[in-house]
Amino acid sequence: MFIDNRIYIRYTIRSLYDIMIHLRDSLVNNLIKHAEGQIAKHKANVEIYFTYPSGIGEHPDIMGAIETELNEISRYHEQITVLKEYFDA
Repeated sequence: MFIDNRIYIRYTIRSLYDIMIHLRDSLVNNLIKHAEGQIAKHKANVEIYFTYPSGIGEHPDIMGAIETELNEISRYHEQITVLKEYFDA
């Protein structure tokens, strides 16, 4: 037990600060990992469209489908860029 309440309060505030910084860093890093996973998924879809364009029966408009996937890649790439530039990731 702490004898001086001021020391205890300083210790508690410092611990809370460390927890919040760790939580912030964890959230930023997890957002980046999520975006990277989404990019990998949409990139794989584009590769499938390039490799087997006639094998995708539900997408008669291959160019439109590729464009949609590229837009998603761009969206997640932008999120990573913003996180790294403005949130010190």
